Amino acid sequence: MTVRSMSSLFQTHTLTIFQEDGSILDEQDFKQHYHRTEFQTDHQLDSKQLITIGLGHLMETVEATRYDDNNRFDAGYVFFQHQWDPSEKWNLVTGVRADLHSQYGERISPKISGMYKVSERFSWQLSLGAGFKAPDFRQLLLNFNNASAGYYVFGANLVQAGIARLQSQGLVQEMLLDPSRFGQLEAENSRAINTGFRWKIFRELLFQSNFFHNDISNLIETAPVARLNSGQNAFSYFNIARVISRGAELDWTFRVSDNLQFSLGYMYLDTKDLDVLEKIDAGELFRRDTQNRSRRVQRSDYGGLFNRSRHSGNVKINYQESGTGVNMVLRGIYKGKFGFGDVNGNLILDDPSEYAPGLISWNLSLNKDLKNGIMVEAGGFNLFNQTTIHAPDNPGTILFAGLKLPIHQLINQNK
Repeated sequence: MTVRSMSSLFQTHTLTIFQEDGSILDEQDFKQHYHRTEFQTDHQLDSKQLITIGLGHLMETVEATRYDDNNRFDAGYVFFQHQWDPSEKWNLVTGVRADLHSQYGERISPKISGMYKVSERFSWQLSLGAGFKAPDFRQLLLNFNNASAGYYVFGANLVQAGIARLQSQGLVQEMLLDPSRFGQLEAENSRAINTGFRWKIFRELLFQSNFFHNDISNLIETAPVARLNSGQNAFSYFNIARVISRGAELDWTFRVSDNLQFSLGYMYLDTKDLDVLEKIDAGELFRRDTQNRSRRVQRSDYGGLFNRSRHSGNVKINYQESGTGVNMVLRGIYKGKFGFGDVNGNLILDDPSEYAPGLISWNLSLNKDLKNGIMVEAGGFNLFNQTTIHAPDNPGTILFAGLKLPIHQLINQNK
């Protein structure tokens, strides 16, 4: 039997002070504790079948200034999985998971996946399944202000009061989303199908693909809800009733030599709010054209969900210098243009002015293993300082250096 346990703590203290006289306008505390314990056991029925059974418990508590009680969520779950290898070519995995949440009820999530090995170089995979995700307390009760960056994040239960406070202080330039969306968050449910293949074209070149389609109910969305006078945004969480997301992931890996490897990845993503599509088809949504004339929104105008790039990709170069033993990893990450918020007032993504430009971020990491498992590393993220006001969580260039010490290993060696 395997036992896993994990705990985490998140805490913020926010103090708002008038600069003129030093008086305290607002003071907020937020403390979140999360703990998970899981038990799992595996049983080999025979040489071709493996059964996995497990259960677990999640506990989450929050103490916040605006809430007198100690808020607590409890969730239990059990899961069962059967892995069957009927032949060297076939692999089939079936499973089911049952979740019971103290606030959001119960949910049964089945899944089935399979792989067929056509040859030693080519295999095909397929999976179908359902998922369940309950909101956490941060998504419900967080009240956070990043003073240095100038943006705010409000939980769904606090966003209306938080935005009203910012408006009363004259900090809001414009609203980006419909305030009626704010309120109680519901649990997210999804159904997914994935298929793809793995093809080793020749010894040095590997190609992998994945094609997916997801139907999601009550998608828990994170998005800017208001633009502030500072140019930054206030963010929150809300549900989108019916969403589809579909696309493809393509990856190439090429080993140039024993010391040098090159990889390239691309992702295409198409997302749609089905309620918006119904309104478009019914002729209920309008927009202004370049001559300021009102016209109906067409499906071709609709850009899908906010904050999602239709095109994204990455390139990675890994080089191991044999003389010094230094390992270098250079990675470029491309995020295509994405919708940042509503500008023309119809509350959907349908206008060129509602898109933020795409960015390429380059990251570099250097590391070297020393004696006794010690490793030194240095590098940087976003080396060319590619930023946009529409991504406040991107601080620009970050340089780092570090030393990893395997304490347990060093202690054992000194015994």
